[in-house]
Amino acid sequence: MGMQIRIEAARFYPSSWVNATIRNTGTVDFNVGRLGIYIDGNLEPTYEPNAGTVVPGETVTLNITNTTAACPNKVLKISIETGLEDYKTITCP
Repeated sequence: MGMQIRIEAARFYPSSWVNATIRNTGTVDFNVGRLGIYIDGNLEPTYEPNAGTVVPGETVTLNITNTTAACPNKVLKISIETGLEDYKTITCP
């Protein structure tokens, strides 16, 4: 099974950030600092936490600084170092 993730939730906040909860659905740890985070295809390099390890079965909630308006119907894509990725439509307030 290896390294795998699932985006469980993604919500836009008017103060220009997106809150995303990611679950490690794989069998090995993943490094939060090695995630690729995209909103509608645009790389979003600023997020916290931006370091640490997530073990299998656990979640991490990221606060992603969003440089573009993220609502309505924007898509969050998160990729991991193995090249696998997951997508979720961002929920608007």
